[in-house]
Amino acid sequence: MTTLLDVLLVRTPPTVTGLAVAGAFWGFVIVSAASYVPKIAGWLTDADLDDEDPDEDFPHLRIVNGDIR
Repeated sequence: MTTLLDVLLVRTPPTVTGLAVAGAFWGFVIVSAASYVPKIAGWLTDADLDDEDPDEDFPHLRIVNGDIR
């Protein structure tokens, strides 16, 4: 297990096999993380924020043309 971690974390002198395994591993990690970007981007849209009324937080305040009343 230690040898595998040494290769994946590139803690050993670089060899062709070690670099190939490390490149494949980190490539897999990047592709896996990138697959979540569209899902997270769907959560971070403004569609949910459009439903909220900013005045609901402060019902006792009225803002008319920049004047707080």
